[in-house]
Amino acid sequence: MRDWLIVVVDARNARLLHGNADHLEELEQFQDHIEGQHERQNTSDHQRWVENQVDQHLKKAAAAVDRHLAGGRSDKVLVGAPPEIAPRFEEVMSNPAREKLAGRFDVEVPDAIPHDIRAAVLPCLEEDELRHEREVLAPALVVPALGELVAPHAPVLDGRVGALDAGGEHEVAGAAGRQAAAV
Repeated sequence: MRDWLIVVVDARNARLLHGNADHLEELEQFQDHIEGQHERQNTSDHQRWVENQVDQHLKKAAAAVDRHLAGGRSDKVLVGAPPEIAPRFEEVMSNPAREKLAGRFDVEVPDAIPHDIRAAVLPCLEEDELRHEREVLAPALVVPALGELVAPHAPVLDGRVGALDAGGEHEVAGAAGRQAAAV
């Protein structure tokens, strides 16, 4: 089972958790004071200033992600954020962090307890685990090309399936073509 770094972030809160489908542990959390975020001032200068503070908070959270990824404990990253924050956060993540990004999920950041976060990420974790298992098993499930199909009860010669031809020769179907061998 793989280990994940789970980032839960909004415009003023950030939480980082580590774990898998069985267990999550909180690594870090912080809150930045974003002045005037909920005030109803319509000046564009004020709005730009607030957005700049939010951007600084998201960069701080992205730096925390890098610190935790540098420890090498996490194989993948999941981001839980409101829809308007997730793309902004992913934009400020470093390239190595973005390469490990495996998905997003929705969660109310300030109020979520680890159990709620685990419930929110569980479908992402299970889906990735199934995808990983399919990738690992795929080479073992290769189906032979149509030209190489043989009868289900054909004799086996040196571990290869074949059939006897009319002259008593054993024909072997294989990727290199048909070969004849005396039986």
